[in-house]
Amino acid sequence: MATNYQNINLLEGVNLTPEAGVESSSGGVSLDTQPSQGYTGLLSGVYVPTVTVDDPDSFSSNVGRSLNEFQKSFFEGAGVIGRLVGSQDLESWAKGLEEEQVRDIASYGTPQRTASLTEGLGEVEDIYDDKGLGAAIERSGLLLKDMLANAVGSIGVPIAASLAAIPVAAVGGATAGAATLFLAPFIAGGVAGTGQIREEALRIGADPENVDQIAAGGGVIVGLLDKIGAGFAVKALVKQFGKEAVVDKFAEDVGKDVAKDAVDKALEFSVKTVKGGVKAGVAESGTEALQELTQISAAGLAADKGLMPYEGAILRNRLIDAAALGFIGGAPIGSASTAAGRALQVDSINRAKELEEITDKMRKTVDNLDTELASGFSTFTGSKATKLKESRGIVSGLYRTALAPLKNFARRSEEGGQVFNLIENYPMEVSAAIGKDVEQLRPVFDNLRRSFRIPLLQKEIPPEINRRLYKAYANNTPDQDPRINEAVAEIKRVLGEGDIDLDTGKVKKQAVLNKSTLKEFIFKGKANPKSEVVKAINRGDVARQDLLPLVEALTSLTQQYESRVATEPSKRSEIRNEIINSDQFKALENKVIFEPANTGKYKELTDAGISLGFEENYLPRMYKTGPLARRKMQKVLQNRGYSRLEAVRVTDAIERNEGIYDPDKINLTVGAPESKKLFSSEEAFEKKRALTQEDVNALENAGLVETNVESLLSKYFLNSNRRIISQRLANKINEAVPKLIKDGNMSQVEANQIKAVFDATQDKLNPLSDNSFKTAQKWLLTSQYILTLPLAGLTALSEPLIILSRISPKYALFGAMDAVYNTIRQGKRAFMPRTPLTAKEKAFRGILEGMDGAMADRFGDLAGVTVSRKVTNAFFKATLLTTITQISRDIAFQATRRQMRDDLASVYSGKKTKGVTQAKRRLLEQGIVNPESDIIRNWFETDPRSGVPDPDIIRKSMSKTVNEFIMAPNAVNRPLWMSDPRFAAVAQLKGFMLTFGNVVGGRLWREVIQPVYTAQRLPVNEALKYGVALSAIIAASLAIQGLKDDIRYGDNESPFDRLDGRDKVLEAILNTNIMGGFTLLYDSLKSREYGSNFWASLLGPAASNISNVLEGGYDYAIKGNSRNISREIANLIPLLRNIPTARDTKNDFVDYVEENLEEFRDNIVDFIGD
Repeated sequence: MATNYQNINLLEGVNLTPEAGVESSSGGVSLDTQPSQGYTGLLSGVYVPTVTVDDPDSFSSNVGRSLNEFQKSFFEGAGVIGRLVGSQDLESWAKGLEEEQVRDIASYGTPQRTASLTEGLGEVEDIYDDKGLGAAIERSGLLLKDMLANAVGSIGVPIAASLAAIPVAAVGGATAGAATLFLAPFIAGGVAGTGQIREEALRIGADPENVDQIAAGGGVIVGLLDKIGAGFAVKALVKQFGKEAVVDKFAEDVGKDVAKDAVDKALEFSVKTVKGGVKAGVAESGTEALQELTQISAAGLAADKGLMPYEGAILRNRLIDAAALGFIGGAPIGSASTAAGRALQVDSINRAKELEEITDKMRKTVDNLDTELASGFSTFTGSKATKLKESRGIVSGLYRTALAPLKNFARRSEEGGQVFNLIENYPMEVSAAIGKDVEQLRPVFDNLRRSFRIPLLQKEIPPEINRRLYKAYANNTPDQDPRINEAVAEIKRVLGEGDIDLDTGKVKKQAVLNKSTLKEFIFKGKANPKSEVVKAINRGDVARQDLLPLVEALTSLTQQYESRVATEPSKRSEIRNEIINSDQFKALENKVIFEPANTGKYKELTDAGISLGFEENYLPRMYKTGPLARRKMQKVLQNRGYSRLEAVRVTDAIERNEGIYDPDKINLTVGAPESKKLFSSEEAFEKKRALTQEDVNALENAGLVETNVESLLSKYFLNSNRRIISQRLANKINEAVPKLIKDGNMSQVEANQIKAVFDATQDKLNPLSDNSFKTAQKWLLTSQYILTLPLAGLTALSEPLIILSRISPKYALFGAMDAVYNTIRQGKRAFMPRTPLTAKEKAFRGILEGMDGAMADRFGDLAGVTVSRKVTNAFFKATLLTTITQISRDIAFQATRRQMRDDLASVYSGKKTKGVTQAKRRLLEQGIVNPESDIIRNWFETDPRSGVPDPDIIRKSMSKTVNEFIMAPNAVNRPLWMSDPRFAAVAQLKGFMLTFGNVVGGRLWREVIQPVYTAQRLPVNEALKYGVALSAIIAASLAIQGLKDDIRYGDNESPFDRLDGRDKVLEAILNTNIMGGFTLLYDSLKSREYGSNFWASLLGPAASNISNVLEGGYDYAIKGNSRNISREIANLIPLLRNIPTARDTKNDFVDYVEENLEEFRDNIVDFIGD
């Protein structure tokens, strides 16, 4: 029975599901196919047409034969791999299927025509000589058709695998495994290449015992070339639309009317389509030639015949044939890709429209698009607002972020979205503000640094210079060194001054016509003389031209009120309410009639609503900390009249805040209208006494006040900016929440969640009151860091690789180069402190994350919980964790900054391509809603080498992205319970894991996994990015684990060494933390293998270590076994626990402890016996 050639599509038989004969989603006709029985796997769905043997030269016979030959090579290559890895099951499976392919190939018969270009051209020449031009043209057409059919095996299958962006439904439903789709393009060509090399090597005399390794190595190269060739073949499609393409028909029809059909289709294609086909053909031509050369060379090596085992003519002809095969196969495929691109423009438009809808929603959450981020991209992606949340999710609350329960609240109303956005952006706002402040004063302190210093032995700024600077500023006395005087002047400018009332000596305050003051003026004819409005008017601070219209407006309202009341005295209350609700009254309400001329940081604080006095020559104070300083400070304060409890609270606050004393707390008054004040910080144990100037002088005289001006100003900026931004946030929440509840847009549960999150940012979520417990917890947590993280620096080496999940490799590479260069300059600065900063260094230090690793980590610490910062800072620096983390942050910063500039260039190009849409999406993910703003455009147009500081919105965006790459758990992005100091020991070391799972794992779910289940589509661009990033991290994790085991176990076998290959990979995947809380659960379930138990492991390192000690103690006390408790005691000593060179010392120590415990027990037994 003849095959109907008009219904054959080149790749119609390439189906990645185990179902055959299914009509395609595009309505195309599938071939009448029958699957080979007895196997499933990568190529289990690559079926061939059922044809008769009567026409072995038919197009379908050649296609089927070509595909079977590819499968034969694939299974032969799989057998090679099976032998190399020692898998008899794989080898046996592959051999059986290879034999089946041989039978299938034989069923097509032996072709009578050659598909070789070199041989075919010779035949064409002979036919021309014998039968003339017409017969030669006919033979040429057959040659091209045969070459095209044979090309499918080499080109079609890898391309079909490369087009893994095909919607799952289009190739048979969701049963097609996402993993198979993802891995197919990487392994299909390589495994088949391995089989082809082995077959040829054996044919020319290779030893079967030695051929496998060379065949496998050559197969890797062939597979890579296959991937490159497939990529070129679909380049026209990939370039404009990415691999998320839906290709329903990817072949030209052939048959009796092939010439007419070809002409008709050519007329329909544009010039661009033709160019796309030619380019793909040329690319595939080169790929096939290189693959052929690789196969020949590898086979020659395996047979000990050198890289070129054939004569020149044979080699030349084979390479020409391979190149021609690639061109013939690649050209129509490339043309089809270009045409398919047109069909996908609709999809691209839909995606752009969806992005515009998200942009519009995000835009409404921001008051000022020029300065504020809109960081809720995931909040508004693919979700709608749901009903009010009336209960908390207990289980989800264990692993989801603190803000996760509020996402529905954010979607219900614009004002709710604004509140959510302000809370989510709190860390970025603080980071950008601190970086900006510190960078203002950096040149001042650089001018005071030594030109050269000896690290560890000398400070960058000599202590004497520091002391003189402190004295010059605090006492307002000039110094003989002009550099110090310049520094004093600049510090004063940055810190600012208050607008002083000369009569009272107090700072003037803003005068606002609030509602109560207006009512007094209108209904009583006068206002409280203590109000700031009256004070400003009496001082003459309100200009006459401003005061007269105000008086006229107030007089008008007063006259209205008095005349109407005189007419209808019984309606006095009603008249008052009507006037209060009138437009005239509302036009005056909250009108600012006087703004004090405050400057600098002082102005920012007062503008935020923080009530502060002003002290001339005020210098932020930082006090010395530590056990000795703490006791000495308490003694000084008690001598000053403080009670013992008050002195303890002051020293606790100072130590928790790294030497800064800040007794003020910012309160929320959120809640239902009938209960406005849900929270008050007036609990007795939270009340703190403010230090007077006399107290400060006494502490200074005792040597307890820090005089390192640069350090204390950096920490002051951290605290002052937290207060400013927190107060702004509190003002917005206190204003918005009652209205949101009243309007039905917020439940009380959600209001309570906001209050709890805000409290967490302020270090006051369920604060501890027992000082003894706080002290014990502090040293417990400190000791656990030292015991469990001595090799954390090694683990951190893999962190920068996650950048590849969102950043193009080229930006990541350049970002790494920039960071390495910056690190080298920083190393130079250790000896030569005055080495100037480059523009890229200045930009990085413009955010908190780039300034100081220890201070950035301090911002994210557990609220209300402290460790010994001096100890942990020194420990993390010694283990290189701080240095490696800063380098990683710099890589993320520089790479993101480069990509942002290119994304803005795409947006500004005015084009409407998918590339532009993707650029807009990335900018949205970074919080940039309005890239067209003048501020952002000016930044883009400024030469990045100029050193001009980044605008605030760019700083905030960089901070956001850096923290999403190099995880920095804080009160906003980690689970809420982890900010509760009562659970600090349980939360220890879990913050990074859960934050990474929520951020990176959440993105992987939304961008890759969810589309497979909801839209039955695998977005390959995203899948490839995450696949590359996670594969790199897994590989790095395996290598790092080996290094750590070498350090911990030396030549002895480690628990990790005892795992088989699959379990090692699983461990490496879990070690990426992509699974978030699941990793924690898995580790706890396997904890017994590592000498712990489920609950102890789940409850944290402290619980695990305590459990081990208690178990050892039980064995000692009850069972008489002193070895276990001796070992656990030794494990509490960091060096003995982790350093292999100390292993013999550890064994000696364990023996020593055991002997003494045995002796002690014997003495007890003897004592009791006596």
